[in-house]
Amino acid sequence: MKTICPSCGAAKATAAQYAYVYCDYCGGYMDFDMQSALTFTGQMYDEKYSADCEKFHKARERAKAAGDKKAFIKIGRGLYGLQMEKSPHAWSVRIGDPSYRATLIENQSQVDALMAFDADLAHIYDVKLVEAYNGLKSAMTPSGLKYSSASVWNYFRVNYEGLVETMKKRSTWDVPIVHPDETDPRIMIKGWASAFLQGWMPYLFDAAKQQIIEYAGLESEYLKAKLPDASQRTCGKCGGPITAPPGSRQLVCEGCGYTIDVESAELPCPGCSAVLSIPVTADALSCPHCGTRYRDSGSGGHTVTYNGKTMDILDAMIEDIQRAKPPK
Repeated sequence: MKTICPSCGAAKATAAQYAYVYCDYCGGYMDFDMQSALTFTGQMYDEKYSADCEKFHKARERAKAAGDKKAFIKIGRGLYGLQMEKSPHAWSVRIGDPSYRATLIENQSQVDALMAFDADLAHIYDVKLVEAYNGLKSAMTPSGLKYSSASVWNYFRVNYEGLVETMKKRSTWDVPIVHPDETDPRIMIKGWASAFLQGWMPYLFDAAKQQIIEYAGLESEYLKAKLPDASQRTCGKCGGPITAPPGSRQLVCEGCGYTIDVESAELPCPGCSAVLSIPVTADALSCPHCGTRYRDSGSGGHTVTYNGKTMDILDAMIEDIQRAKPPK
């Protein structure tokens, strides 16, 4: 089984090292790998880090209670900046790109504020989700603790609807909310569903497990594939090695997080003649070996036909999950 890129249809060919998984062929966001996040970040947590995060969370609670959006967002920026610094593998390798990192921090901070201060979303997360969580039913079985399929499906459904509604409401917020990886919103939601499933997998009966897998399109799993014909390139941003599968056009460098053009011919540095694959998102490029400046580069809505009518993708997703029957 292989993870398939929803943008170009290619199978994931290399092992993920960060939570955000990118395609080896088009460079697009594919999925979220909870195991990679946990494997690489477990040793990063310490008492000081936990205490610092707790201070940010309590400060945001006070700002929310006071109705202070600006303070809430500012505190969120500090929180996410700290998390990306202390546990980078729980995020994206692309946070090595300052522009990407800044956009992601702003996205996370603004989305949290939208969820906290929009009345409809606050009702979903503060009332409906709490009710669904409190409604979870568990029992000890010979294979360990398990949760009833119907109660987990309800918890998944409320989480899912909250996420979709949040994405729909982003255009109504005080400022535009843009995720630096976003293309089709279904891809972003699939990543969330993948993270949900990976966290809950050990505690699910087969009925709930299979329904969530099928509903979210997560039948495939990650694996490390052999690439006997892969070409070796050199990143034009950090100088690190890049493994490019046959047919790859763009991929994300695991060394620095920049998206690299591996479809075009490599460019020799005018200073030291090192052969480099060019980043597509960086400005004022300098050779990672000798420092010679070698190139400058510049760095909508979605509809779908559903049940015979044209409608917004997010509205269709809500209809779809509401029609789904809970597992027995």
